[in-house]
Amino acid sequence: MNIVKKSRQGTLESQLPTHLVDIIDLVKAQLGLTRKKSTEKLFFFFLQNMIADHYNQTTITRLLNDGLVKGRPIKSITINSLEVVNLVAKFKAQTKVNSTSDVVRLIILRIYEDLLRRKDQTIIKELIINEKKGEAIFYA
Repeated sequence: MNIVKKSRQGTLESQLPTHLVDIIDLVKAQLGLTRKKSTEKLFFFFLQNMIADHYNQTTITRLLNDGLVKGRPIKSITINSLEVVNLVAKFKAQTKVNSTSDVVRLIILRIYEDLLRRKDQTIIKELIINEKKGEAIFYA
């Protein structure tokens, strides 16, 4: 069972398997994403892409059954961003995914696929350029 709380408006907290939180830390370290809001920016960036991709139920079911997203929730991840919380709600409405924890798992799986497995240079360059400029990735 996954524990997900929205303790305050604009804050998302999810209990995840240790390896999923480690993926976020590894990506940030490999890309040199050191700013305070790097995790929020990653989530926002990937959520926007996922919404634009219009995931269907078959894809979502397949991804949520991927062995990488499985595991006992041990570590906590907290996202302090109203923009991310709003995008999670939009993604849930678009895809009919009921669990915020499942959305967080899908985001991390997408981050893993694009940045660690495929090493998508277009995405990597965009994230690094925005980090160096100190610019927010938040855009509409």
